[in-house]
Amino acid sequence: MNNLNAAAENTEETKKLKTTSIVLGLGLVALAIISRLVPHPWNFTAIGATGLFAGYFAGSGISRFEKLGFLALPFVGLFLSDWILGFHSIMVYTYFGLAFSVILGRLSGTNSDWPKWLEWTGQSFISSTLFYMVTNFGVWFTGGLYPRSFDGLMQSFVAGIPFYGYQVAGDLFYLSAIILVCIYFRVPQRRMIARQNILVENGLSC
Repeated sequence: MNNLNAAAENTEETKKLKTTSIVLGLGLVALAIISRLVPHPWNFTAIGATGLFAGYFAGSGISRFEKLGFLALPFVGLFLSDWILGFHSIMVYTYFGLAFSVILGRLSGTNSDWPKWLEWTGQSFISSTLFYMVTNFGVWFTGGLYPRSFDGLMQSFVAGIPFYGYQVAGDLFYLSAIILVCIYFRVPQRRMIARQNILVENGLSC
């Protein structure tokens, strides 16, 4: 009887995770867009944080279709906000920079445990750094603002340092906010239960 009750509770938690994942996904897109539309310091947006978290959340505990959807969400948010604000010459580099954030989150999502705060902080810093390097390379390569030389590339990196600081702060701020909301709504526990259910269904766990 206890086993049946536990199984029913696990099934209910899995259903709640599916509902939560839909709401969370829509919330990530909205957050990415709004954070770019409201007045803010340069690069202090939720784009990197949504990429990192979406990549992580697509790790397991949801269907393959939901995983693909979550991996696409950050790019949807970035594209829609670009469409509103106007397209620009280094768009391809911003999307590559965002891709690194998603990949970092995806690698973390293969772990069974919810990442610790130190892990989130480290991944956020790496994500910000990769985005800064990719986008400033794009400014140097396509913008015509700096000489096409190593010195010109260094000038582009140096000029981007203030933006990099805002990028780091924005990624940490928004990622922390997303994580706290998830903890409040018991997303880590539901994700773990859903993962365990998948393992049991596939005969990989007792």
